[in-house]
Amino acid sequence: MLDKNRLKGLSQSIEGIEFELKRSARKTMCIQVKRDGSVIILAPNKAKNEVIEQFIISKKDWLISASEKVKKRIRLKPEIVEGVKVEIMGQTRTVVQLDINSKKDYLFESNLLSLYSVDGKSFENALVDIVMLYIQEKIAVYSKLLAVKPAKVTIKAQKSRWGSCNAKGEITFNWRLVFAPKEVIDYVIVHELGHMVHMNHSRLFWDTVESILPDYKKRREWLKAEGGFIDWSFNN
Repeated sequence: MLDKNRLKGLSQSIEGIEFELKRSARKTMCIQVKRDGSVIILAPNKAKNEVIEQFIISKKDWLISASEKVKKRIRLKPEIVEGVKVEIMGQTRTVVQLDINSKKDYLFESNLLSLYSVDGKSFENALVDIVMLYIQEKIAVYSKLLAVKPAKVTIKAQKSRWGSCNAKGEITFNWRLVFAPKEVIDYVIVHELGHMVHMNHSRLFWDTVESILPDYKKRREWLKAEGGFIDWSFNN
């Protein structure tokens, strides 16, 4: 049973289902399964505990199934050591040690990512550089097709956005796009460049995107289905 003295936000459990209860001024109850598999129950402030409990029990089978599916799809951050294989821009690459006499910090060729120093931070720095070079190359192509020219292009670690474009024509991309297939990266690039033509998500905007990428919906679906599981950061 739900403890009548439970406060908003405290974690609890019913019939083996662990969840966090959050009350607010909303009118209906809702379930959220986060990308780590944890469950949040959103309920009205005035909802009785017994009603919330019955709601959760009625959704028990679905909750267990949904949570397990999400947990199975989580992409665990690999330990960056020599020989580890990582999916980079749609291709499996093996991390290896770069020749000690090399004057470069990394080499990205064939199916290898060779690092001068095999550690998480060096790995992340290399990937930021790799995806930025790819984005710059593609922006040069798609900008001509759309007859636009970005004022500035930067790359950052963003929590919730894959890209953004402001009214000044400054475009920012999330470096974690490097873990997505190239065709998906291209979609994000065209999407943000499209905002230089239409600063909204109107039908005209989507027509512009489609004129460059006729299959953009398929690429967008990949981001919706898989993008939430890309959340790696390396600091060792």
